[in-house]
Amino acid sequence: MNSPENAENPLRKLLELSELEAVAQGARFTPREIAQQPRVWLDTCGRVHARRSELDAFLGEAGVFGANPPHLVLIGAGSSDWVGLLTASSFRECWTSDVSVWPSTDLMTQRLAEVLSGSHYLFVYFSRSGETAEAVTVLRRLQRELPSAHHLIVTCNQNGELVRAAPAQRSLVVALDPATNDRGLAMTSSFSSMALAALSIAHLHEGEVLGTGMQALASAGERVLSDTPRALRRLAGLRHTKACFLGSGRLRAVAGEAALKLLELTAGRVSTFHESFLGVRHGPLAALDEHTLLLGFLSSELSERAHELDLIEEVVGKRLAGHVVLVVAGEDARASALANEVLELPELPLLPVAFRSLLAVLVAQLLALFASIEQGLLPDSPSPNGAIQRVVSGLRQH
Repeated sequence: MNSPENAENPLRKLLELSELEAVAQGARFTPREIAQQPRVWLDTCGRVHARRSELDAFLGEAGVFGANPPHLVLIGAGSSDWVGLLTASSFRECWTSDVSVWPSTDLMTQRLAEVLSGSHYLFVYFSRSGETAEAVTVLRRLQRELPSAHHLIVTCNQNGELVRAAPAQRSLVVALDPATNDRGLAMTSSFSSMALAALSIAHLHEGEVLGTGMQALASAGERVLSDTPRALRRLAGLRHTKACFLGSGRLRAVAGEAALKLLELTAGRVSTFHESFLGVRHGPLAALDEHTLLLGFLSSELSERAHELDLIEEVVGKRLAGHVVLVVAGEDARASALANEVLELPELPLLPVAFRSLLAVLVAQLLALFASIEQGLLPDSPSPNGAIQRVVSGLRQH
């Protein structure tokens, strides 16, 4: 991709609005929260690294590095649930632990039916605001029903109720830079920063990843924010009424978060869904039509990508989608031949794939931002009827 000048970069234009213009356009927070991510990523990684000894002691007490590691459970709601799904494989690989991802929304309604009292647990909570009703309720119930469990809280609000509810013993809070506590409705820098915090904790003893690797990731993030907005603004201008996001493995979590972002920021005016590249053939492919944007996040593994491109070839051959966009690290001649548009991301082969997936998250966020503007909505508060709010509250206990 050719990098446009700042004057042609629609993200830069939003960042250069006066305070009054930004407020009037409902773009006071969300564009800045997207743009700040490379900077806060470095801060996030630095915070984790600075607490390495404390984390080592806590994880050792929880048994992570012992012969009988705990069952690790990642807990969140909405975007925070996708944080868990994005990072679960990294915990599994780095710690050789059993790992589950349990939405706090399910734990609220299922009354902890999946929890086995005889098991040894480490619960990890992800919460931007630290005030989400499900997260606080589930934490308290797990303390009560499993008093021997350990609790690790990753949050963007060190003063939230979730932090206050944490037990004095067997718990540790990792609070991120307050700047990551996004003030816009949709989670952007909070999502990627909590995911990065989790990945940094999983790779806690890999100094090269957390050092030069993070510098490379931040630089690559700046390139994505410079190189992709013009194409994504143009894509939003096509005004598709449906969007399908595809990803395999960890990138399926990115596809899920991408679908949620676009749905939230367009107030549902763009209907979205997500699947894996091969999974979409088992039914969901029927939903594609000429009004559908299909955006696929291609794997860095060439054998996986070959299967993914076979699916894209089928979609293109049958003319099932209105517009096909593929996001790929580096160049891919077959992808370029098949898709209407290819967005090339920087290649970072020395970083674990989960870290690199955060670059794809930036693409999803930018598309949602520009689609919100295209729909005439206010990105900071895109729900005109108040159907969704920044913090979910008011749940009754039953």
